[in-house]
Amino acid sequence: MKKYFIFLILFCFIFSGPLGCSQEAKKERHWKRGEKYFSENKFREAVIEYKNVLQIDPKDATARYKLGLSHLRIGQIREAFSEFLKSVESNPDLMDARLRLGNLYLLSKDYRKAREQAERILAKEPNNASGHILMSSIYVAEKDLEKAILEAKRAIGQDPKQIEFYLHLANLYLLKKDLTQAEQTFKEAVKRDEKSTKARFALAEFYRRTGKIEWAEAEFVEVTKFNPKDPDPYIALGNFYTSLKRMEEAEKQFIKAIEIEPKRIPSQIHLGDFYLIWGKKEKAIESYQKALNSDSKNIPARTKLAEVFLNNNQFDKASEMIGKILEMNPKSHEGIFLKGRLHLAKREFNDAIYLFQSYLKENPKSFMAHHFLGLAHVGNGDMQQAKTELAETIKLNPDWIEARGFLSDINLRTGSLDLAIEEAQEILKRQPKSIQAHLILGNAYLLKRDIQKANQVFEAVIQIAPNNSIGYYHKGRILLAQKKEKEALGQFEKALSIQPNFLEALNLIAAVYVHQKENKKAIERVEAQIKASPQHPFFYNILGRLYEVNKENLKAENHYKKAIEINPNVAGFYISLAGFYVRQNLTEKAIQEYDVAIQKAPNSLTAHMGLGILYDSQKKYDKAKEYYQKVLKINPKFAPAENNLAYLYAEHGGNIDEALNLAQSAKQQAPDDPHISDTLGWIYYKKNIFNRAVVYLKEANEKITDNPVIRYHLGMAYFKNGEKENAKRELKKALELDSKFSGAEEARATLKLI
Repeated sequence: MKKYFIFLILFCFIFSGPLGCSQEAKKERHWKRGEKYFSENKFREAVIEYKNVLQIDPKDATARYKLGLSHLRIGQIREAFSEFLKSVESNPDLMDARLRLGNLYLLSKDYRKAREQAERILAKEPNNASGHILMSSIYVAEKDLEKAILEAKRAIGQDPKQIEFYLHLANLYLLKKDLTQAEQTFKEAVKRDEKSTKARFALAEFYRRTGKIEWAEAEFVEVTKFNPKDPDPYIALGNFYTSLKRMEEAEKQFIKAIEIEPKRIPSQIHLGDFYLIWGKKEKAIESYQKALNSDSKNIPARTKLAEVFLNNNQFDKASEMIGKILEMNPKSHEGIFLKGRLHLAKREFNDAIYLFQSYLKENPKSFMAHHFLGLAHVGNGDMQQAKTELAETIKLNPDWIEARGFLSDINLRTGSLDLAIEEAQEILKRQPKSIQAHLILGNAYLLKRDIQKANQVFEAVIQIAPNNSIGYYHKGRILLAQKKEKEALGQFEKALSIQPNFLEALNLIAAVYVHQKENKKAIERVEAQIKASPQHPFFYNILGRLYEVNKENLKAENHYKKAIEINPNVAGFYISLAGFYVRQNLTEKAIQEYDVAIQKAPNSLTAHMGLGILYDSQKKYDKAKEYYQKVLKINPKFAPAENNLAYLYAEHGGNIDEALNLAQSAKQQAPDDPHISDTLGWIYYKKNIFNRAVVYLKEANEKITDNPVIRYHLGMAYFKNGEKENAKRELKKALELDSKFSGAEEARATLKLI
C-alpha cells in the first residue's frame, strides 16, 4: 500500500510538472502575441490573444485589464466595462483598471460609482495624478468648478510633465470664463513641450475662439515648421483657414499635405470634402476619383463619390458606385446604408425601409439611419412609425436640428400640437433665430386657437427677418382668423411686394375678395400679378379657378390650360383641369387629364384616386378597384382608398374579410370620418354581426343626418337586430330624403315586413 502511494506521488510529480510548464508556456505565448498586436494597434487580434490567456488563467487581472483596453479601442464599451470590473475584482490594487472603470462610470453619468473608484484610487495612492484628474472630472459633472480646478492642480503637482493635465486645467478655466488663466495654462503646456502638436493646437484653438486670429495662425504655422514631413499639421492649418473662409489659402495647405504623402488616401478624401464645402463639386469628384485611382478597392472613396452622385440626383452613377461597394463586400454597412438612401431618393420607400432596418440591426445607434428610416416612413404615409424613428434620432443626437424640425412638422401635420410646440421650443433653445421653428410654433398655436401666442411668434419672425415675405404672410393669416380682412390684405400685399412669385399670399388675397363676393376684384388682382410675373403658371391656375367660381367656364378652362402650356411637367395642373371637368360632368375629359397626370407623376395619389372615384361613379367597379388598389400600393395607409375599396368588396363582389381589414385600417387612420363608420358598419351587417353594425352606423348617422344611404343601412341593421321600431323610423326617413337612392326598393320591401 505504501509503495503504491509513493508511486502515485512520483507519477503526479513527473507528469504534472511538464503539463504545468506547458500551460505556463502557452499562456506566455498568447500574452506576447496579445502585447504585440496591441502595440501595432491590431486590437481585434489582441482581444483574441488576451482571451486565450484568460482561458488558461481566468484570474489574471492584468490580462483582463488589457482585454478591456482592447475592447475600448474598438468601441466595445460594454465589453470593456465588464473586463475592467472583473479585473478589479481579481486584483483590487490594480489602479489602472480602477481608473478606466471610474471614467466609464463618469461617461454613463453614474457619478456616485465614479467617485467611489476615484476615492479608492486616492486612498491607496494619494499621489496618483490620474486619480486626481478623474476626481476633477467628477466635480465638473457636479458643476463644482472650484474643486475641479483644485484637483487638476494637484494632478499637475504630482506629474508636471503630463501635457493633458494642463489642457484639462485650461479648459476648466474656460468653463469658469477666466480667459487670462486659461491662456496662461495653455502656454504652460506649450512651454513644457514646445513640439507638442496637441498643446499648440489647443492654444491655437483658444486664440481662434477668443478672436486672436493672427496668434492662432502663428501657432498652426509653427507646428508645420517642426513637423515638415507630416501631412497632418498642414491639414490642421487648412481647416483653420476654412473656418475663416480663406478658401484659397486652405486649398494650398491641403494640396501640400498630399504632396508630402501622395498615396495617402485620407488626404485626398479630405481635399474632396473641402471642395464640396467650397461649392466646387467637380473638383471634389476629381479628388475622390484620384483616391480611388490610388486604391480601386477603397470603400470610403467610393462612398464619398456615391454620396455626391446621390445628392445631385445622378442615380445611375450612384447606383453603379454602390453596386461596386456591395460587390467587394456584400455586407458593407456603407453600401447597405447608401443603397437605402438611393431607394429613398427614388421614392421606393418599401425597399428603403427594408435596407435601413437591416442596417440598424448591426448599427442600432446610428442616428442618421433612424433619421432616413423616419423619412422613408413619411414617404410611405406611416406617420406613427416616422415619429418613432425621428424621436430615436433625437434621443441619439439631441442637437440635430434637422431631425427635430422634421419631427415637429410631422406632429403639426398629424394634430399632435403640444408635441409640435415642445420640439419647436427645443429648436429655439439651440437656434433662437430659426425661422422654421418659429413657423411651426406659430402654426401650432394658431391651430390651438391661441391667437395671442401665434401672433407673438409671427411678429418675432418679422423682427428676425424683416425682408422675408413669410412673416407678413403668416401675420396676415392671424388677422384673417381675427376677421380683420382689410388688415390681412395689407400683410399679404406686403409679402407680395417682397416676393412677387409668392403663390400662397396671392391665393389668400383672391380668397378674401371671393369671400367678400368681390369675384371681379379677385380676378383683376391676379391678372395684375400675372403682368408682374407673366410666366408663373400657378397664377394662371388660380385665375382658372376664379373664373370657374364666377361661372365663366370657357375662360376658366383656357386658364387651366394656359398653366399647362407654360409648364407641361406639373402633374397638379392636369389634376386641376380634371377636377374642373368633373364639376362640369365631362367625365371622359376628366379621365384623360388624370391619365396624363399619372404619366407625369406615376405615384400621384390624387390622380389615381380621382380615376377610382370616376370609374366608381360610372359603375365600372373592376376599373375602380384597380385604381384604389394602385393608390394603396403607393400609400398602404391611405384611408379614403381603403374605405372605398372595402365598400366595393362588400357591395360588388370581393372577399368580405379583406373588406373588413381595409375598413378597420381606415378607421384607425381616420377615426372620426362618418363615411368610414358607415362602411365598417355595413360590412358587419354583411357578416351578420348586427349589433356591431348598429354601433358604427349610429355613429355615422349622428354625424351626417341627411344621408339616405346611411339611414337605409342603419334601418336594415336595426331590422336584422330585432329593433323594428327603430328600423321603421330610419327606413322611412331614408325614403323621405330620396325616394330613388340605391337600396330604396329593399327599404320599401322591408317596411312592408314590419
